[in-house]
Amino acid sequence: MSARGALLLAAVLLGSFFRIEETCGYLRLKGVAIVPPHRGMEEMLSQELKGMEEYVWPFALFDMPRFVTKVASVYPVEASWGVSGWGKIEVRVRSLEPFCAVVWQDQRWLVAKNGKVWRFDLPEWGEVEKSQKEVLPLIYWGNDMPPLILKEGKGDIYTLAFSVDRLTRWLSAIEEAEQIGELASLKFYRAGGDVFVEVRVSLRGRNVIVRMRDEPESWGGISKAALQLLSENAKGNLLLDASYKDKIILKEIAIP
Repeated sequence: MSARGALLLAAVLLGSFFRIEETCGYLRLKGVAIVPPHRGMEEMLSQELKGMEEYVWPFALFDMPRFVTKVASVYPVEASWGVSGWGKIEVRVRSLEPFCAVVWQDQRWLVAKNGKVWRFDLPEWGEVEKSQKEVLPLIYWGNDMPPLILKEGKGDIYTLAFSVDRLTRWLSAIEEAEQIGELASLKFYRAGGDVFVEVRVSLRGRNVIVRMRDEPESWGGISKAALQLLSENAKGNLLLDASYKDKIILKEIAIP
C-alpha cells in the first residue's frame, strides 16, 4: 500500500472512530467528584477541564496534579486524586487542623502540623473549617524575629519559614511538665542577638510570666523552680526571669 493510501485509510479509520465515539461516548469524561462536595472547588474544576478532557477522559488525568496543587494553594486542605471507575475521577480533600494560632505583623495566623500557614480571617478557611472543640494555644512572634512564613508562589496558603518542630517542641514541653498555671500565651522575641521566650500563665487570678532562652528542653527544670518561688509569693502579677544561667530573678510587675 502506498503512503497516500495508508494516510487515506488512517483518516477513514480515525473518522469512523470519532463517529462511533460521538454516538456511544465511550471515552467521554463521566465526571470528577469532589469528596466531600465543595462548590468553590467544583467551580475551580470547571475552569480547569475544558476542551479535549471532556471528550477523551484520560487527558483529564494530566490536569489532576495541577488541579490538586491549585486547590491546596487556595484552601487550607490536603488534596489527593484517583480514578474511581472508567471515565470517573475522584478528588478527596481534608481540611487542615491547626494546632496553634500565631500573632505576627498584627495579624493572626493558623499553623498546621504539616507546616502550612494561613490567616485566621481567610474566607476560604471559613468554608472548610470544622468546629474547634478546644482553644488553640496562642503564640506571639515578634516583629524583630525572622519572618514567620515563606512567601512563594501564588495563593493564600503559605509554608512556615522554619521547622514546625520549633513550635511543637515548646508546646509539648509545657504540656508534659508540671503545670504552674493555665497557659495564656508564648512570646518569641530577639534581644541582643539572642532569642528569648516568655511563657505567660494564669494562676489563681493573677498573671505570671516566665522569661527564658529559646530552649524548650529546659522548661521542665525551670517550671519546677518557678512553682517553688510562686508558692512563696502569693500576691500580685509576677515576672520570673530565668534567662540567666545560674539564677532566677523574681519581681512583681504590672501586666495590662
